[in-house]
Amino acid sequence: MVAFGYAIFNEKVCSKVNSQYQLLFFPSAIDFVSFTRRDKIAKDLAKIFSEWGFVQVVNHGVKTEVIDAMQTQAKKFFDLPLEQKEKAKLTRPGGSSTNEGFGYGVDSGFFYVGRPWIDRFQKSMEDYNKSLDKLTIQILELCAEGLGLKSSTFTEPYLGTAGDCIARFNYYPPCPLPSLTLGLGAHTDPNLLTILHQCSVGGLQICHGHGSWFSVKPSPNSFIINVGDSFEAWTNGRFKSVKHRAVVNETQSRLSIVYFSNPLPHSIMSVPHKLIDCEHPLEFRPAFTWLDYKTHLLETHKKNNNNNNNNNDGGRTSKLWLLRRKSILNQKVK
Repeated sequence: MVAFGYAIFNEKVCSKVNSQYQLLFFPSAIDFVSFTRRDKIAKDLAKIFSEWGFVQVVNHGVKTEVIDAMQTQAKKFFDLPLEQKEKAKLTRPGGSSTNEGFGYGVDSGFFYVGRPWIDRFQKSMEDYNKSLDKLTIQILELCAEGLGLKSSTFTEPYLGTAGDCIARFNYYPPCPLPSLTLGLGAHTDPNLLTILHQCSVGGLQICHGHGSWFSVKPSPNSFIINVGDSFEAWTNGRFKSVKHRAVVNETQSRLSIVYFSNPLPHSIMSVPHKLIDCEHPLEFRPAFTWLDYKTHLLETHKKNNNNNNNNNDGGRTSKLWLLRRKSILNQKVK
């Protein structure tokens, strides 16, 4: 019997998935304790993002007690009765939930103040989000420097704010048939940067090379940071947004906290001229806003729901919107 909420996948495919999961391990990590060598860290970060799209960061400056408090509150939330957790759902006009699959989304900042269900979590969430807001800016500055750009290149559209960010809890209960299920199917993230903290139970896998899946072994107080589709487009493909997924555990539950970062909705993300040359011709839209792309994503999601389309093609189709050829075709149609 498969745990409620999990999808059953083809057994032949999943047997291959599990054999790869046991053999391959994600190798790339950056230690911020050597921050005096800023140029070295910046170059290493850019190299890893160009090859893997993911990096594991330790000694990142976010206090252990802030992470622990967030994990504790997340666990308390998922231990609540279902009817209380249901109150956490955000709804669009018409009553449909904005939350799909696992976890409950929470807006970064102070937009959630006043919701009765979140009062006990509010301080932990605010402390966590503020810490990750700062880490995001630090990562973006290093990314720019690693590409030979001005350090503020990718932070200017944030205009000194936290941007348009969301923190999300994800809970994966034990599943007696993990070989036939995935907690979360293969996908790429549409946003700029994603910062993940996972508990001691592993589950994140990254697709690298010719379809090989690498497991990311949990490391205490570390963060996994990955490039989203928007950042791949903004860097003209220098950084890679790669597929990843979550597998489940037969005996242990898994808890993760995901922080999705984006610039302000109307801020323009323009591909830096230095990232366009003979070896790297322009592949993506020369400029776009997060609001433009997010609007497209929501429209695609709504269309797929209306058509009862449950496959994973939506993410791939949405990513095509960022490509230069697609934008040129749209201009001709207009």
